[in-house]
Parts: sequence; structure tokens; C-alpha cells
Amino acid sequence: MRLMTRRLEPLPEEVLQQRPNLNAVRSIEKVLEAHGKYWRCLQRSGSTLGYSLIEAQKCESEEAETVTAMASLSVAAKHMGKRSEEEPMEEEPPL
Repeated sequence: MRLMTRRLEPLPEEVLQQRPNLNAVRSIEKVLEAHGKYWRCLQRSGSTLGYSLIEAQKCESEEAETVTAMASLSVAAKHMGKRSEEEPMEEEPPL
């Protein structure tokens, strides 16, 4: 079990920036198309398939930031809705 405790060397930057082989991408796209009908988790995988590792990680990071921002807006909107029920705003007299 020595392999499990062995630390791997980091990949060189040029390897991280390489895009995958086009034939491999096409093959994986066909697999995703066929199996994506039955496994929804595979449908999302195709969006960054032809990207380099660095590009894919950047997209995932941006997506996570977007989801977090939208979730915080949703929570803020719900929270504001509660406040208006608990603390009604003062009405101004008609002009």
C-alpha cells in the first residue's frame, strides 16, 4: 500500500494548460450523449469537456460564485419579506 502514502509531484504549468485530444473529446461527447439520458449528473459534464484543466477549474469557480451570489440574493429576499410582515412600514398620509 505504499502508493497510497506517496505524494505526487505537481503537474507542470504547460500540462495544466493543454487541451485534451479532439478525438478523445468527441468520443466522450458520444458517451455523455448516450448515457446522459439516464444519468442527469453527466449532462453537466459536457460543458467544459474540451477545456484545459485550468480553464475548467476557472469555469467551475465562476459557476460556484454565481450560485452563491444567487443563493444569498434569494435568502436576502426571503428575509426582507419576513421583516415586512413582522415590522410593517409606516404609511405616509395621502397628498
